[in-house]
Amino acid sequence: MPSRPESRDGTRPQRGKAKKSCADKFGFQETSSFAGANGAPDSTYLQISRDTFQELMPAAAGAPAGVGHIGLKVSDLKATIDELRRQGLTYPMRQSASAPSCLSSVPAAPRVAFELLEFPSNSLVGRAKSAWRPAVR
Repeated sequence: MPSRPESRDGTRPQRGKAKKSCADKFGFQETSSFAGANGAPDSTYLQISRDTFQELMPAAAGAPAGVGHIGLKVSDLKATIDELRRQGLTYPMRQSASAPSCLSSVPAAPRVAFELLEFPSNSLVGRAKSAWRPAVR
């Protein structure tokens, strides 16, 4: 799976406190936020470095606090999934509903999934990476 070292993980903390703490203490910038079907915040991306993002999601029934998924960026999701399928693994592929990104998710442990992601340059993550400037303190 040829890929640049890039990662993203999704955690379910007390979202408001975690977002404020990450911004105030560490200087992480919010790159995007999405509302769920009920209009409440569902997912917020914080940019840690050019290639590392933290996704904060609310804890809820069936989705307890903790790590929900680990995302790994690949340069060509279709080719990567095709290769994994040739090796006998089953990965579904779907288009992100919130951005022009493609992802594949497979359970890795109870309530934790591995996601393979491809972020085109016009996706929210792609644009955030292009605009990245390290914080000066």
